[in-house]
Amino acid sequence: MNEKETSKKKVLIVDDEIDWAKDLSVLLSEHFHCDVAPGPAEAMEAIREVSYALALVDIDLQVHEPGIELVKRMRRDDPGLAVVMLTKSAELEDVVDSIKAGAFNYVVKGRKSLV
Repeated sequence: MNEKETSKKKVLIVDDEIDWAKDLSVLLSEHFHCDVAPGPAEAMEAIREVSYALALVDIDLQVHEPGIELVKRMRRDDPGLAVVMLTKSAELEDVVDSIKAGAFNYVVKGRKSLV
């Protein structure tokens, strides 16, 4: 890793849609060092090992733990971690629940949002 890469802020992308998460990682890679975690277990392990400036978390993880519950655990373990929720819909209830869980903001995702 060169000096420029080591000075990049670290971002953790938590999404079970791996191809989408990798595409997002590539788009962000010019300015950020990105890691991808496909689920809650991998995300929690990652934040214990690396100091991330930001976590982008899918609200609709298709695993045993919803994204909102993961955000609560992440913020409990790392209160300084900024979290932005990723969602396919902008339903007000999801947005409010995300903010209450400790998310800083939310972004509606989709293939078009990556272009």
